[in-house]
Amino acid sequence: MVKSFNQMYREYVASCDTEYEAMYFNDTIITSSEFRKRVEEIAKHLIVLGVRQGSGVGYTLNNNTDIIPLFIAIAKLGAYAVPQFAGIPAIARVTLFKQAKVCLIVTNESMVEGLEKAADKIGTSFAYAVVEDSSTYKTIYGQPEEDVDLEQYKISGEEAELPLMIASSSGTTGIPKMVCMTQNNVGSEMIVSKNMMEESQQIRLANRCSMAFPFSTSVMLVLCGMVLQKRSIVFSDDITPQNFLKDIERRKSQSITCPPAYFESLLLLKDTNTYDLSSVTEVGAGMDFCSPACLKRLRSMFPNLQVYSNGYGLVETCNVYMHTAVDITGEEIKDTAKLTLAKDADNIIEVRNEEGEVVSVGEVGELYVKGPNVVKGYMSAPDTVMEAFQDGWLKTGDIARKESEACVTLLGRRKYFIKRGGKSISPIVVQTQINKTEGINASGVVGVPHPLFGEMIWAFVVKDQDSLVSLKDIKKKCKEELPYYMLPDQVTFIESIPKNPGVGKVDYETLRKMAKEHLDKLGIN
Repeated sequence: MVKSFNQMYREYVASCDTEYEAMYFNDTIITSSEFRKRVEEIAKHLIVLGVRQGSGVGYTLNNNTDIIPLFIAIAKLGAYAVPQFAGIPAIARVTLFKQAKVCLIVTNESMVEGLEKAADKIGTSFAYAVVEDSSTYKTIYGQPEEDVDLEQYKISGEEAELPLMIASSSGTTGIPKMVCMTQNNVGSEMIVSKNMMEESQQIRLANRCSMAFPFSTSVMLVLCGMVLQKRSIVFSDDITPQNFLKDIERRKSQSITCPPAYFESLLLLKDTNTYDLSSVTEVGAGMDFCSPACLKRLRSMFPNLQVYSNGYGLVETCNVYMHTAVDITGEEIKDTAKLTLAKDADNIIEVRNEEGEVVSVGEVGELYVKGPNVVKGYMSAPDTVMEAFQDGWLKTGDIARKESEACVTLLGRRKYFIKRGGKSISPIVVQTQINKTEGINASGVVGVPHPLFGEMIWAFVVKDQDSLVSLKDIKKKCKEELPYYMLPDQVTFIESIPKNPGVGKVDYETLRKMAKEHLDKLGIN
């Protein structure tokens, strides 16, 4: 049964009768009772600062111990949060804060001046509070000086449909737009988090997780889910690879969760053998998929690695609604993109063809989802964008093969599928096969216009250091499992695969541009 986020937090508080270590941040250890106390302190600060039920609170912060308690305090008051990654330009952050009608921005002292200047450029202003002990700005640091009785500020009316988080998305249409997540939407996401952890723990037991993420909307929801399931979070304001490995050794973390691009940075380190990483049994990817080739390389770094886990979702689904947990101890790693619908969250999925008909098992189509995770639509969006929502169903824009009523294999974004000779080809499938070639580090595959085929398959490939792998080796490996029409027409060796900023997904648009520039130089267009 889906519950509001606040109800789930109240149940967490009622069940916390032990002093387990909820968070490890740098050299600080925060117990469950200290965590709950901090939520109450921040809620009182917010009241003093004028936050009430229905208020919007924006925040943009470097990693610190207040990030999760701040979100829960906002929820506790019936207000809504507007989180923004600190790496985004200030002008973009304040523009979203303005659109979301926030009454207060909580940030680091070092960011206030830049935010104020950016706000002035767009003709607006905000109240600010900082997390540090400050004599210059209002603060949420420590205990509030003013005595506040939280019982006087209980939520009135129905809690379930109160706005809880406003976030920006461009995933399904490529057009930036805002979504509003309700208390029930996020409560459903907490059920998904619980299910993910339970499924993964059937293979291993891991209660301490090291994370290396830049702060973002989806990461906030993941962190809240971990807290409510009483898993200990290990994180830092220093997310350099060296410090990350140092923290794993120091805290004896059993699992790690990072964007796949971050794993690549770990693998580039030369001195990994100086750290004791034997405690790690699970690796979890976030915001993108991790290739089997990368997982095999990670096994050499983490000698007791057993499980790869991942979740799939969109901002429109309040993050994750499907997940996977795969045993990766064998010689061949399979099914890393096979995802199962999370239990108990009451979501349902369908795979539909271009005529909108539900396909049979084994067939390919576009993935649709419906349920408590799914937001009602976009805020102030044109009708053409709102078409992504149809009778409660979200048209995800992702192509998948139907494995069962609750399971699919994700094949990639519709807009990046390659149309060659009347066939639709998933770049992910081709990339996965190329990456199985010995001596290949990574690849990116795109479709490029071709006068005969419609599009040709162009693969950009990165070799392992000192590798002598050849074009012949790649084509031989591809022929082992791929049909003739999925074989690369062109292979170009490059130094690195271009990635999008943030979590580091493959930048397919740049790869297409690189291919076009190459053709232009040859006079082929």
